[in-house]
Amino acid sequence: GLTRSIECFRRALQVDEQFALAHAGLAEGFVLLADYGLEPVGSVVPAAKAAASRALEIEPGLGEAHCTLGFLLALHEWKWVEGEAHFRRALELNPSYSTAHHWLGVDLLGHVGRFDEALREIDIARRLDPLFGIVHEGRGYVLMMARRYEEALEFQRSLVERFPAFFKAHTTLGRILYNMGRHEEAIQCLENGRALAGSVP
Repeated sequence: GLTRSIECFRRALQVDEQFALAHAGLAEGFVLLADYGLEPVGSVVPAAKAAASRALEIEPGLGEAHCTLGFLLALHEWKWVEGEAHFRRALELNPSYSTAHHWLGVDLLGHVGRFDEALREIDIARRLDPLFGIVHEGRGYVLMMARRYEEALEFQRSLVERFPAFFKAHTTLGRILYNMGRHEEAIQCLENGRALAGSVP
């Protein structure tokens, strides 16, 4: 789906090179190709940054492009302050953009140890987009990073029941169990996730 979405954004830009939202969509698609390991980081992250920057040249008030730049700066350049500023700007411009709440929580605040803030942002994303499994998975992941393992385990098991076909529900459960020293159960969960993941390496 990601590859097809990128093709669609490229076709849109052939029609209208000034379509800022298509540049932002292209940037997000590239980011996710790298994040899921579907393309080498070195080949798609520079393209993502260029596309997000181009979107903001055309339309400086485009929250989606600020969100993607926040993700890139935080996760690929470790520029946490700069990244957070872009996430906050994205949310000023579009407070109901669940991806910005989700990525700010999981990919920035969680990684710098601001776990309570991270969980608040993730819970906002969950309320905004309750049928999107990845925003829920982020909660279990951050609870695991905070070493709140029992809470993470209970949450993630309920997520597997709710989204049984979503591979990351299973793999994050496996990671939680691994951190709890329950290795055999962890391996089974990871195998379950791998069976559902298709081409995701």
